[in-house]
Amino acid sequence: MKASEIIVEHSDWPIDGWYTDERLAKIRKAIEAIQFVSKSRGIEFTFELHFYRQLVLKRGMSQIDHNMLIDTFGKIINRGLHLFMGKNEGTGFAFYDPQTNLNVGIVKIKKRRYAVRTIIRDIKWIGTYPKVTL
Repeated sequence: MKASEIIVEHSDWPIDGWYTDERLAKIRKAIEAIQFVSKSRGIEFTFELHFYRQLVLKRGMSQIDHNMLIDTFGKIINRGLHLFMGKNEGTGFAFYDPQTNLNVGIVKIKKRRYAVRTIIRDIKWIGTYPKVTL
């Protein structure tokens, strides 16, 4: 996976050169590990293309590495997903991790199935989903 292959639509933000093929491979492995662990708990995450596109752009505070993803998703799985209980499909939350400053937009697709829509490393969130601090 190369950063230039991910960005296919026009963006006002340039690709961050920090995301080398090696770093993107580590991020891909981290996402696969997150999916494996969540699946073992009966939870399914689908990472949308928009997530990958937002990941590699030069925006927010700074770069996002694979360790940040693992740490933040561990918190989301263990502390955040309960908020979706009893909520309708299409309900979304922006989970904010103050240790990594990651904001991750997640939407409920079905019971125990979620779409990971977007990500930014920043202290603020200006999306439409309510922000939840982990």
